[in-house]
Amino acid sequence: MIGGWREYYRLSNWVAGAKEVPGKLYLQGPNVDATGETAGGQTFQNIDEFKQLLLKDKDPIARALCERLVTYATGGAPEPADKPEIEAIVARTRAKNYGLRTLVHEIIQSTMFQNK
Repeated sequence: MIGGWREYYRLSNWVAGAKEVPGKLYLQGPNVDATGETAGGQTFQNIDEFKQLLLKDKDPIARALCERLVTYATGGAPEPADKPEIEAIVARTRAKNYGLRTLVHEIIQSTMFQNK
């Protein structure tokens, strides 16, 4: 699976250290350093801690997703003049617990989408 968590990688040819599991070869991958620090200086030890840091403030995530969806839907990135409308969309989405369906609905109803 692309992008999924895995410790073993499938091989097409035998290499030293490979392990055979019913007709397939696997090799254990290197350990991953999942620690890091946000731009604000908050540290995390793994992906779960990173997700918890991101979820403390959902507005930036909703805003970024809104901008990407507007870009995809209209074929062009939002202009500076679209910022108030994006903020209004994020506010309405916040009021409905940041649902993706709500975000898409709000974008479709926006003048940004309907007039481009």
